[in-house]
Amino acid sequence: MKTIVQSGYEEGDYALVFRHNPILTFLEARLLNTLCRQIPGAALILDLGSGIGLPYDKYLADQGHRLVGVDFSLKHVRLARKNIPAASYIYGDFSQIAFVPGSFHAIISCYAIFHIPRQEHAALFAQMYTWLRPDGMILVSLGTSDTEYSEEHDWCGAPMAWSSYTPHTYREMVQQAGFTIKETNFEGQPGDSEYHYWLLAQKRR
Repeated sequence: MKTIVQSGYEEGDYALVFRHNPILTFLEARLLNTLCRQIPGAALILDLGSGIGLPYDKYLADQGHRLVGVDFSLKHVRLARKNIPAASYIYGDFSQIAFVPGSFHAIISCYAIFHIPRQEHAALFAQMYTWLRPDGMILVSLGTSDTEYSEEHDWCGAPMAWSSYTPHTYREMVQQAGFTIKETNFEGQPGDSEYHYWLLAQKRR
């Protein structure tokens, strides 16, 4: 699955299809504003699956925060470094990377977690908990369907794959990892081509 996702982002044109207009949606802006109110100024934020750095990293960097992004599309990492030169970007698989415990004030992951096998999602939330400082925050967008694996042969010009649980399962998973859920929201409606579940949560001490 990860091979399909990685090659899909390298060979397809995700940036043209989804990031030609680097402006936050109303929901994204509201959630990021809420996140920023919960963390210190000049906070250190980790972005898992950071893509080309737009629009999320740019918005956070413009607010004075420090960004570390991880993405396993080398093409996207190179674009992110050009788009957000003040941020630091790492080429790698965010589900396999390691950071010092307590490193970050916040972790975001937008449209990325459903591109790794869902059997790895619980462990990823547990890692996020470890990497965060006390009272640290996470903001993630997740899938909405109970789908172990799905694949599309032409998504932005290349094959792509997804794997997800239901929102109910994600709520339980995040709470079990040690987080208190602060807010959840749906992007889109059932049946829409883009239908996602956004979740904002805080690390419990």
